[in-house]
Amino acid sequence: MWSTSSPREGLASVSTVRLGLNSANRPPGHNYLPIAMQQGSGGSGPQYSPDGRWWWNGVQWLPGSAYRLPAPTTDSGATTAMVLGIVGLVACQLLGPVAMYLAHQSIRRIEQSGGMLGGRTEARVGQITGLISTFFLLVAVLLVGGIIVIGAIQTATSTRTG
Repeated sequence: MWSTSSPREGLASVSTVRLGLNSANRPPGHNYLPIAMQQGSGGSGPQYSPDGRWWWNGVQWLPGSAYRLPAPTTDSGATTAMVLGIVGLVACQLLGPVAMYLAHQSIRRIEQSGGMLGGRTEARVGQITGLISTFFLLVAVLLVGGIIVIGAIQTATSTRTG
């Protein structure tokens, strides 16, 4: 056991002996306990060394990054936008504007989440396919409108001359 002068380090030494921690399962050059093991601490989950090179899994110190974030969950609006965009592109162009709107909302939520939400790629796919299907919808509306106008003009012309 090593001698320490501060009460916190003394507590760490006593707790270390009680918990069976020794130099074999302690990061090299570090004399501290994980926060979760300190008296009066309610910490849970992995704890990291101050230098960020070691983490405590509840049993032993392991080398690794201090920033082990869970994989972000995919925003459900991103998946919905992607599906609607693809369906709008293939079958029903009326879904294109809906896909663009949902994708825009999803991208905004993803950006505001600070990395906790994923699915930006799905949202972009929904936005792009929604844009393309909206373009096809506009072309179809213009073609149908043009055919109606041309038909009305021909009908008006044929009734005058005939």
